[in-house]
Amino acid sequence: RLIRSCLSAPPASCLFILALCSNLLRKHPEASCLTHRDGKLEDSFDTETDDPEEANALQSSLWELNALEQHYYPAVVTLAKSIGRDDKSPLHNLEDFLSVTYGSLFEQERSKRKNRTAALTFHTPTGLFADNDVFATILAKPK
Repeated sequence: RLIRSCLSAPPASCLFILALCSNLLRKHPEASCLTHRDGKLEDSFDTETDDPEEANALQSSLWELNALEQHYYPAVVTLAKSIGRDDKSPLHNLEDFLSVTYGSLFEQERSKRKNRTAALTFHTPTGLFADNDVFATILAKPK
């Protein structure tokens, strides 16, 4: 249920939930079979029941991880791809994910952009079209 909620959650919430589920799967390796099931056309998990035995959770799969691997935020993609694949790394410190907000994600991405250098092959354009184009003189940039 937690990973399914990530499909409609903001990136900050997705990061926390994915870290929590990653820790749970590392602590309970018997549930790792959920991440390795492929080819299921129908999910047998019953989201309506509160009884764990009737929910058919162990007959289901974590297909939501495959969907989250196509997420628009790169950190969510990285974390979703790592779940169930690396058992050697330490458990995630969940306190690191509690302070993540839209503002902190924005500042993190903005600071990445500041540190980038300009492209080496960039030339300032002189107009909309190339110099040898038929339309180059029609919409030329004034000098």
